[in-house]
Amino acid sequence: MLRKYAPLLLFSAGLLLIYVLVSGIEYVLAARSSVYGWYNLVNWAKILLFLAWIVGLFYRRTFQPMFRNKPVIFLAGLLLISVPLTYGKSLFDRGRIAYNFFKVKSTVGAKVHRAHPELGLVSVPHSYGKNKFANGKTIHVKYDDAGFRIPHVAPYAHAPEKPLILFLGDSYTFGDKCNAEEAFPWLTGQRLDRYTINAGIGSYGLAQMLIRARKLIKAYRPEFVVVQYSPWLAQRSVRIYTQSRYARIPVPYFVREKDIRLRPPLFDPPVYGLRQWMPPDHGFWPKAKFIWQAGIPVFWREDLLHWKAQWQELSGSVSAPYTSGIREIEKHVYGEIAGICRKLNSRLIILPVSTITLPIDRDRVKLLAKGANIADADSVLWSLGKDEDHYARLFCHWQTRGEDSVLVDYHPNPYAHKIIAQEISRVILQDPSHFTE
Repeated sequence: MLRKYAPLLLFSAGLLLIYVLVSGIEYVLAARSSVYGWYNLVNWAKILLFLAWIVGLFYRRTFQPMFRNKPVIFLAGLLLISVPLTYGKSLFDRGRIAYNFFKVKSTVGAKVHRAHPELGLVSVPHSYGKNKFANGKTIHVKYDDAGFRIPHVAPYAHAPEKPLILFLGDSYTFGDKCNAEEAFPWLTGQRLDRYTINAGIGSYGLAQMLIRARKLIKAYRPEFVVVQYSPWLAQRSVRIYTQSRYARIPVPYFVREKDIRLRPPLFDPPVYGLRQWMPPDHGFWPKAKFIWQAGIPVFWREDLLHWKAQWQELSGSVSAPYTSGIREIEKHVYGEIAGICRKLNSRLIILPVSTITLPIDRDRVKLLAKGANIADADSVLWSLGKDEDHYARLFCHWQTRGEDSVLVDYHPNPYAHKIIAQEISRVILQDPSHFTE
């Protein structure tokens, strides 16, 4: 009996081993990539392994008589069947991940951000959410009535008071993995006894920062405007989507036509509409119903919009991102913000901050900061960190697991934010046009 089924068992064990190997590759890539590059290939490999197992079970009785001497047709049929199965699994998995994001894992992203026709995504005014970080710390995210981040104990409604400092940037300025009162925009205001506006949003690039600068500097007339400089900000501004593991969220990006221009997001992301479909209860059936009735239709619509955008780009009706003009885009953005500040009598401060894997080009920052101050917090942090390991231990987020400490996030920790706030405060206090009462 065992001899009879030994080849089938060995065949199944071999495919299972390959499946585990593919799943391991998927796990490694999941921590380093966005979904759309590797994910469908891994899914396709899994589907092919499953089909190979099914074929192996019924080959002699069913498939061999049908496709004898027709191996090409047989293989073509397998590949043809694998394509819709792979796509169907992709829709299902994205619906499942969306459910976990909106319902289970995150109480922040689903509540305090929404789609925006000009910025791609934006904070929801008068909103609050909280989440537990990997190290067990509770992170509160609260936006005031104007959509700016504030401490969770602060009131939603309050009028900005002058003198005023405006901060523009991404998650570093926002204070990702920290509470608002631990982030450098708030700490700077506390040190100088001044009102601050934290207009940083996670995943933003130079395109969104420029759009916000045009509106907010004119609206609030701040005495100082602190603008983050990081190597990745320009790179984000030549991508049509922001990074996400399950959804496509279009964002504004730069194109080169007669000159450098901003192109609005290609379409309104359908994924934020999933909030209204959230079931009140947890469990298998509510989750399955959500995926079938909401997740799969929403991501199918998203794919249709994406394919339409790709066709528009290929046909030339929509300009492609200006990927070869990173330095030109940096010069354009920081130059325009500097011009706005001069026109409205605001002082510009450029804030270089980065991570241990992407060093700052100091000469580049000096070139961009002509006529502006530089609060070189990155240099101050590196002067305290002896090497990359020491820098990470001082300024990144760690979690204790047993007797070991594990690095869980590269964003600045509260200690790093404190040092950044000290450097910004030092530069403001030394400025000849410092606040006058």
